[in-house]
Amino acid sequence: MDKPSYVELVSAPAWMPDSPQEISGIVVGYDTYTHDDYGTTPVVIIRNPETGDLRRIYAIHGMLLDRLNEIKPQIGDKLTVAYTGVKTSRNRTDAKGNPVEYHSYVAYVGDGDTSKYEQSPF
Repeated sequence: MDKPSYVELVSAPAWMPDSPQEISGIVVGYDTYTHDDYGTTPVVIIRNPETGDLRRIYAIHGMLLDRLNEIKPQIGDKLTVAYTGVKTSRNRTDAKGNPVEYHSYVAYVGDGDTSKYEQSPF
């Protein structure tokens, strides 16, 4: 597929899951979005290799930003991001001592390295 145009990159629809779901595609670009209340958010733009559709993935939640910083997806990489829903922390609490809830994500490049799950700890 051809390199996306400027208009295609800036007008690609956002991927904003509200229930567990997964998205996968080839990284074709990056952007940032600045919100008055929350500051600047990194954006990864991917293309579905089957349909050619572009989607913008906004790293608005801390866990997704952490995952993307860990794997550092590059242009041309196959990126998969799975939103696994709202989870309750086992370790963190708010000022009143209540468990904190957070948005949980899995992100990986390529097909995902499962080799560590194939090694017995016994």
